[in-house]
Amino acid sequence: YNELRSKEGELHLILNRPDFTTAHQVELMINKHFTENIANARSAQIIEIHPPASTRKHFIYFISQLENLNITPDNVPIV
Repeated sequence: YNELRSKEGELHLILNRPDFTTAHQVELMINKHFTENIANARSAQIIEIHPPASTRKHFIYFISQLENLNITPDNVPIV
């Protein structure tokens, strides 16, 4: 799993379709699910995640929890 984390221990979730609303929703859902502020939307495409120390021994389970969050992407913006 070392390839998933940066040297600082963080993960970067990259959205296929950048969208500020979706990035914000992902941040909120992750933080709500884990009941602490571990996610931070850095842009319309990148969400930075700092896995809690308690997940180090069960990192695969942590990743599976992330991928099973139910998040509905925002509609394509009309500008």
